[in-house]
Amino acid sequence: MSKDKITISRRSFYVLVSSLILLIVLTPIGVYWYAQRSDMHASWDVLSSYGEEFFIHTSDVAYQMRGNFGPWGDNTSRFYGGLEIADAEIVLSDIRSIDQPHKSQLYGIIMGLYAFRSSSGTFCGKPSDCPANVTDLQRAYFSTSLESLAFKVYNAYSNYRNYTSSISGVGPPFWYSGPAPPDERDLQDAYTIAVGLDS
Repeated sequence: MSKDKITISRRSFYVLVSSLILLIVLTPIGVYWYAQRSDMHASWDVLSSYGEEFFIHTSDVAYQMRGNFGPWGDNTSRFYGGLEIADAEIVLSDIRSIDQPHKSQLYGIIMGLYAFRSSSGTFCGKPSDCPANVTDLQRAYFSTSLESLAFKVYNAYSNYRNYTSSISGVGPPFWYSGPAPPDERDLQDAYTIAVGLDS
């Protein structure tokens, strides 16, 4: 058995050591970047789902007020409409807990909905005990405003221009780093609509 000496040139040795050091440095950076992107995309997906849930609650009330599902004047529909708006407020609170940079705008929307629900005379606390109903003109205004609010919040958090969606295959590519939800203009419009509901 012959024992051959393994020889390596000094230049090859430096290239090998430099490559190894570079790999050791870049691996944690890559893992950190991957974890950060995964968290960001998961957050976008949750916000999009909450936006859709808010849309369902709020637009359902808007359609009921318009008379699409039956007469609005009966106490039962007014009671359940109030419950739907309360559920929409809870969903906005969930969005607010994730979207910290916009928590003051979201709080304003929540408070606008709360004030509308509790003082407009449109909803009631118990099906058997409802105050006087609103006029047809007020009901049409409230219905249109709630529908606009539902679309604005939904579009703010499920914005295809920003590649956000909870639908499989429609979301952003993993390396996407463009504007993140929410769409500022839609969120500001939603705030304006919610504050205007109680005036």
